Amino acid sequence: MKKTWFLTVFFIAGLSSSAYATQYEFTTIDVPGALWTSANGINNLGHVVGTYSDGNGSHGFIYDGTGYLTIDYPGGNPGNTGIKDINDSGKMVGEYNDGRKWQDFILDNGGFSTYSFPGNTETSINGLNDAGVAAGGYYDWPTNSSNGVLYDKEPVVFPNTAIFSDVNDSGQTVGYDPDFWVSYLYEGGSLSQIVFGDSPSGLDIWALGINDSGHVVGSYMEGGFLFDSASGRVITINYPGAAYSGLSGINDLGYLVGSYTSMDDRGYGFLAVPVNSKRAVPEPSPLVLFGFAAAAICSGRLLMGRAGELTS
Repeated sequence: MKKTWFLTVFFIAGLSSSAYATQYEFTTIDVPGALWTSANGINNLGHVVGTYSDGNGSHGFIYDGTGYLTIDYPGGNPGNTGIKDINDSGKMVGEYNDGRKWQDFILDNGGFSTYSFPGNTETSINGLNDAGVAAGGYYDWPTNSSNGVLYDKEPVVFPNTAIFSDVNDSGQTVGYDPDFWVSYLYEGGSLSQIVFGDSPSGLDIWALGINDSGHVVGSYMEGGFLFDSASGRVITINYPGAAYSGLSGINDLGYLVGSYTSMDDRGYGFLAVPVNSKRAVPEPSPLVLFGFAAAAICSGRLLMGRAGELTS
């Protein structure tokens, strides 16, 4: 299923009268046979990752513009996998359920590595940059504190900050505090709350992605938002005609991914491409496709697709 819409939105600086228009082309992302689909992350090659549900539970997927590759964690509880983000080398982060609790993992060159911060049952890994540094965190119940974690060769903890959602190549990190429903930008050792005009107290703002220009995306009361951390400009971006929608990822070209609920209560993912910077999504190289296929073979599942797409 593929729907394409055009929408013009306005970038407004606070209460200033100055604004400039950006037009987006929206395309629905709907895994064939899925009950619902969510699009969670996108890299600079235009590869989109996310999660979908069918009659056998939830599964991760990667979409390259032509076909969908299903990814399940090998040996995990069947039908309980999701993919959250992908970088330019094809490294991904996601989660699975082992039958007792949710665990997070990093998928690199067909190999899965799981992470669980010692002493905590709610460790998350949510995003990653092109250097392979992954962003996540954990909530410490005894101290009622959110703690950010960056995973490189070893995890580095940033106590009493936020649960990190994403990190860009310069180290700017966004995250949220689930206890107070507020979001933060962490940069150069400084933590600043993300606040803008439609939500002056910063409540109910969930920052989920950041690109190398410092543009932050997420969801708030009005739907999806795109926030320029340097200028403070913000725009609301919603899928046309949706009951509700939100944004979850952005690449360096300004391509956006998110999810929406239709008026008949179905869930879909979507891709929003700025028309003035639109260019064709490149075909993945044979090496990249081989890596994705290896991951799928390891998980015991291969591609779901339409006729003419990559299939098992």
